[in-house]
Amino acid sequence: MASLEVVDYVCIFEEETPQKIINVLIPDVLVKGGDYKKKKIVGKEVVESHGGRVFTVKEIRAKSTKTIIKRILARYRKSSIQMKSQKNCWGRT
Repeated sequence: MASLEVVDYVCIFEEETPQKIINVLIPDVLVKGGDYKKKKIVGKEVVESHGGRVFTVKEIRAKSTKTIIKRILARYRKSSIQMKSQKNCWGRT
């Protein structure tokens, strides 16, 4: 995902929710899977209070998220994507 031109950061977090990272990065767009209820998305209030938008996207069952993430990490760990100020966040340099 970090290799997509429209994506600024992809973060792996160890906390139970992404609230801390959302509070620091204050993204313009926050996207979650369609299995989330929009009103219960963690960070929704922060994003929207700063003029950002929150979306849910329909799941494509034929694809395994775990497999996609493994392929992305294997391909881009040694590429031009570098660590930014947040631990476990990748973004464009």
